[in-house]
Amino acid sequence: MTGILFWNCRGASKLTSRARLHELVCAYHPIAVLLLETRRQAFNRRDIDKLIGRNWRFEVVLPLGKSGGIVLLWLDDIIRVSNVVKNQQFLLASILSSTGSTWQLEAVYASKSMQRRCVVWEELSKLDMNVPTIIGGDFNRVLRTNERRDGQTVNLCKGPQEFANFITLNNLHETPFTGNSFKWCNNMEPSSKVLSRLDWVLLTSSALLLFPGSIVHHLPRIDSVHSPLLLELDKVQF
Repeated sequence: MTGILFWNCRGASKLTSRARLHELVCAYHPIAVLLLETRRQAFNRRDIDKLIGRNWRFEVVLPLGKSGGIVLLWLDDIIRVSNVVKNQQFLLASILSSTGSTWQLEAVYASKSMQRRCVVWEELSKLDMNVPTIIGGDFNRVLRTNERRDGQTVNLCKGPQEFANFITLNNLHETPFTGNSFKWCNNMEPSSKVLSRLDWVLLTSSALLLFPGSIVHHLPRIDSVHSPLLLELDKVQF
């Protein structure tokens, strides 16, 4: 399997997060990993070696206080990363594979504030989406009423609509998936439990042409309220 792993780990310094990441890397052998909500104020080479191993290159968006943080990790013998654009809510990189294909990879950690999210949608919409682009991460939004389960009605006239508009404007598409559709859980008792689909992997039309048959695997939630998402890609492009 050739894939890209997206995971809101809710703290990259936790021993349990590191153990889970090692399990995922050993099991699925991704070519790139995008960690969200790392909550670390600094990363150096030694930190990355402990986190995932010595063969991985990295780019970092530091958190604002104790909230947020993004890390892009990749295997340099398979893909090359350049032209990295960073924001508190996203990290975008140009990718060149060993076969010569070029595309963009982006991690999103969207704010819970609709006002701040709208700013990042505007910023991302200014980027060149004509290049094949893969966007994944924690968007903090559902698209449909059946993507949240807690007994309350989802108001699609407010928050979710700005996410839907962003997807439509930038010609982004969902891919088929395996696993549980609810990728976030508040881990409360059954009477107070909330389940939502807040984490997404989206591809532009040109990315779907570059990686036909792409599928997202929603992996089990362990040591985080968020499920890791594994995007399986066509091996021919690498």
